[in-house]
Amino acid sequence: MPEIHGTLFLDGKNLAGNFQLNPIKTFVFDGSIGTAIIKESIHTPAVLIYENENQLRGVHKFQAVFGHTQVTVTIDDGVKFSGKINKPFGPIITAHGEGRWATYHPAAQTTLTVQESDN
Repeated sequence: MPEIHGTLFLDGKNLAGNFQLNPIKTFVFDGSIGTAIIKESIHTPAVLIYENENQLRGVHKFQAVFGHTQVTVTIDDGVKFSGKINKPFGPIITAHGEGRWATYHPAAQTTLTVQESDN
């Protein structure tokens, strides 16, 4: 199964994952949890595991498990991403939510040269 390294964000009810496949393609998951799980914001390196890029589209339900040292997000189509929690906290918590995948194609920084034709 392919893996992409990226970043996991959690702030209140908002959960997001940002994964750059290559310099011109980035997958972003933007989700919302029913209730805020922790008071602190999390911004941590994460790994996305998927079978094919078609899974990284559309709206999906997900389950997020907040363990003592790791957050694991499992999306309804089997896609997972996880990252470490730097500050361990209480008992394991499971939360549910819904999110949407988006794909971004940032423009490469290039220098364009225009040459006039002799015709």
